[in-house]
Amino acid sequence: MTHTTDMERMRDTSQQMYGSIMSAVSLAMLILAIGLTGLVLMMVVRSTIVRERRRFGILKALGYTSGQLMRQIAAALMPATAAGAVLGALAAGMAARPVTDALFATVGVMRSQFDHPALLPIAAALALTAVQGALALGFATPIRTISPCQLITE
Repeated sequence: MTHTTDMERMRDTSQQMYGSIMSAVSLAMLILAIGLTGLVLMMVVRSTIVRERRRFGILKALGYTSGQLMRQIAAALMPATAAGAVLGALAAGMAARPVTDALFATVGVMRSQFDHPALLPIAAALALTAVQGALALGFATPIRTISPCQLITE
């Protein structure tokens, strides 16, 4: 009894399997990054609001809107976020091939032809920066409860 093996089909199947595994791992890492970033961001924004409460009250008395103050907080955090995203994209671009080769080596594949799109880390960095901006605006909503009159009576 002879068994024939279609090597081309086997290779395609294994590439699809590894591709879906890598996609799932990447998606999990992205969700984890957004979750951790969100938690840290919430603590930073809320502590900024507590620390700068009087200043925000004075600015509101001068005519600034809550939306302007919320955008000011989000914009103050943007340079650090953008720098971190760029550094992360560079690190991901340099480490993608060695990490993939190491992962494939654990299952016995010594030479992988797995493509690493250069735009993927850049897109992830842009997405994380955009999400950070949206989260910062969302976490800054307690600014709306600050009232100049309330600060005078305190």
